[in-house]
Amino acid sequence: MSLLHILAIVLYVTTTCARELPEDVVSLESRLKSIRSQLRSDLSSYSPNELINMHLDRALTLQKLNHLKPDGGKRIAEAEEAYRSALSLVGDRFFAQRIRGNLGALFLEAGRAEEALAEFDHCLSMTKDPSIMFNRAKALGILGSVEEADVAYAEAAHASYGSDLTSFSKAVAAMEKLEDQLLVMAEEVLGMATEALKNSGSLPPRVAELAPKQHVEMEKKKSGGWLWGMMNVPQDAGRAIIPAWLTRPAVTDVSYLAFGVYKAKERRKEYAAAWKALAFGNALMRTQQQYNMELEESTLDTLLQAFTGPFGASDFNDETPIFVVGLPRSGSTLVEQILSTHSMAWGAGEDTALAPLTPDVNRVLATPGSNYAMELKKLGKKYVRTMRAMVPVSRDPPPIKIVDKMLRNIWLVGYIDMLIPKAKIVHVMRHPMDAGLSCFAQPFGYNGVSWAWDLHEIAAQIKMTHRLANHWDETHPGRVLTIFYEELVQYPREVATELLEWVGLPWEEGVLSFYKAERQVATASVAQVRKPLYNSSVARWRIYEQQLGRFQSELCGTIQAYEDKLGSALARRRSKPDAVDSSQQPDDSTSMTEDVNTNSMSKSEL
Repeated sequence: MSLLHILAIVLYVTTTCARELPEDVVSLESRLKSIRSQLRSDLSSYSPNELINMHLDRALTLQKLNHLKPDGGKRIAEAEEAYRSALSLVGDRFFAQRIRGNLGALFLEAGRAEEALAEFDHCLSMTKDPSIMFNRAKALGILGSVEEADVAYAEAAHASYGSDLTSFSKAVAAMEKLEDQLLVMAEEVLGMATEALKNSGSLPPRVAELAPKQHVEMEKKKSGGWLWGMMNVPQDAGRAIIPAWLTRPAVTDVSYLAFGVYKAKERRKEYAAAWKALAFGNALMRTQQQYNMELEESTLDTLLQAFTGPFGASDFNDETPIFVVGLPRSGSTLVEQILSTHSMAWGAGEDTALAPLTPDVNRVLATPGSNYAMELKKLGKKYVRTMRAMVPVSRDPPPIKIVDKMLRNIWLVGYIDMLIPKAKIVHVMRHPMDAGLSCFAQPFGYNGVSWAWDLHEIAAQIKMTHRLANHWDETHPGRVLTIFYEELVQYPREVATELLEWVGLPWEEGVLSFYKAERQVATASVAQVRKPLYNSSVARWRIYEQQLGRFQSELCGTIQAYEDKLGSALARRRSKPDAVDSSQQPDDSTSMTEDVNTNSMSKSEL
């Protein structure tokens, strides 16, 4: 590979990414700089209230930046200090409770769910704020108390009904099992809020056409509060009467409601109604996203041209990192949980320190005369040092392996190979149809998945990911271990054994009981990894085979290639006399799709 070639390409990637930096990030970074400058000046001229507002402004700006442009958690400490500075100046205890609620939310972002829960409990001892009730339920789920979290979500939904659509919709969407009463309430609110969006002109015609057809009436219940039935439509100048709390709904809130209704309808096996709600929820959310598929495909082409083989510049021999990469909803959290349950490993979740280093790598490579080996080694050490600093001080002895589960790092395998050539990379793959449906069915609450609200864009992302995987296998052979989700749930012990051997960890029986581990899980798969392994999510897409026909056609070649690889892997596994097929064993776990034929794939007999 020509060094001049890679320098030119890397510079192109850098400038391309720079052009795509969101305006919000630029303005927030400018605002943060201004606030910091103010706080470094003579503070004696400011009133206590002005100082409180400056500290809160700094904390909230840092949190917003953390959402829009993650940096490996570097902003968390400053944001916490800003909140505590504001608290030290506040005299009003109810205002202090609001600040503590924000501090708890910050702790959730930082993976400190126990501290977050303590803050929320303290706040709720004084006021039953629905938003804090929702965050408390979220903390319980992250800590593994899934059933208790569902109860708390239901309490948040009931408390927010009639006053706080954001908390109501998010609570409904987050619940694993939506009770009948809440489902009725959710459908009624969805109908009214959708009507309000139509009245305001906020819905493009193509999205409005997807809205579930509902008729509504206002009915006073003895228990108090307004509920809406689905029979007649009271008219006011030709429009349905809408309660005040629903007159100006946010599009994202209505989307979350639709996702909640989808999940509840699917659990009740009302699949046609479930799909209508799901399609509407995604169409709504897509209107709020900025995603440039053409630019992403162009960036992929650039990466593939740049990394045509191992660069071999750094002699950094640290073996601490394990990168788990791939598409969301493909079993990566399951693999991370298996690894992190090991006594010698620690899971950092998706709080990676790698992506923020890529501009520095680009600059090094683009500087003529640089000592590439030395500079890249420094950056590799910086990554490991940053990740080690995230390990809780209570962890004794310290782990020898740290699991970085930023899935997007599959785009950065070439960078990983340059910076940390001894790091282990694990790519978790799932059947394209199941992975695609699961992404479409998940109301992601974080950035980086702006492509997940449209089936055509999901198909494109799947094809790009598979193209990347094939490229790394060809240009960096043996560098990436591929784990098939279907193989893992069918042969868990055998796959886990090979996984631990690959990353350099001795066998521990406890890794197969990963669902009992008392570690925090903050991804969309939080409920799934609290259960034993089950195979009832294999071929789940067949429930919606008719609705997914075009999506399947787009992925035809990718599906065939995947099934060929998976078929070979399963055949190899079956050929070993000591292999235990868990699909033939009694399964005590539960799933919302237990009636699906789990042994059927779309084309190949596996």
